[in-house]
Amino acid sequence: MVRVNVRVIAATNQDLKAAVASGRFREDLFYRLQVVPITIPPLRERAEDIPLLMGGFLEHFAAKHKRRRKTMSVEALQLCQRFPWPGNVRQVRNLMERLTVTSRHSTIAVEELPEEIRTHAQNATTFVLRAGMPIAEAEKLLIRQTLAHVTSNREEAARALGISRRALQYKLKKYSLANEPASASPAP
Repeated sequence: MVRVNVRVIAATNQDLKAAVASGRFREDLFYRLQVVPITIPPLRERAEDIPLLMGGFLEHFAAKHKRRRKTMSVEALQLCQRFPWPGNVRQVRNLMERLTVTSRHSTIAVEELPEEIRTHAQNATTFVLRAGMPIAEAEKLLIRQTLAHVTSNREEAARALGISRRALQYKLKKYSLANEPASASPAP
């Protein structure tokens, strides 16, 4: 007999409690897997993660495919932050690999993005609020989306939000949005 010591990490996009209740998932297996549950919101609710993910994937695929390192233009990155990413991180990863291989420029421009991202941006003036979301989290999301929509111009963003520039600066600091990477929110 060979002894092994393993840890199982399982991921799903399904509500397993509901699946157990409806008899579609084994209750004993649910409790075996339910040791340290980690809930990660979908990427469309974490726009601040998109620049980091894209940068990391671009670097990874440049090394993997022996290509020169690429970056996203500010405009392309802002469009990507407004896109809902139905395929979540896997969709971002696949797009970054495609752009690493197909883009001839060191900076990826809006024109190189898939049509679905470019056309979505024309209608992207809304974002998703979850029931029970804390007001502070909703405010943070609203500020981030407003900055992305108005090309990170602080004065214009403050006007759009109906607050003073000073109040906006306070909220940026409060929600740790002031120190985001320059490619995600350049200073005016």
